[in-house]
Amino acid sequence: PSGGGGGGGRGEPLDGKSASACWKAVLVRLCTNIERRRAAGENVSPPPRTAISGPDYFGFTDPKVITALEAMDPHRTQELYWQGKRLEQLARERVQARVEEEMATAGAFD
Repeated sequence: PSGGGGGGGRGEPLDGKSASACWKAVLVRLCTNIERRRAAGENVSPPPRTAISGPDYFGFTDPKVITALEAMDPHRTQELYWQGKRLEQLARERVQARVEEEMATAGAFD
């Protein structure tokens, strides 16, 4: 992924192997700039502490964005992506089955 701006100058690209790598670059540039300004005596707020992830920041976790991106691969040629998606689905199904099992067991003691 690549994003514009966010650092040393407007339009300066951010390149990374993932959305998280690009987001980290944004934060590094931002924090470096803030610390430089604070060291120069400017009265600016301290660098932010953020828990937002790169995929969240760039919108990759939005269901509409996911649907649009997946539609770009109708033949499922991105094997690693689709494998990971299937593994996530299996994990969710297992968790749901455990929750239902525990709820059924707890209900037996009522």
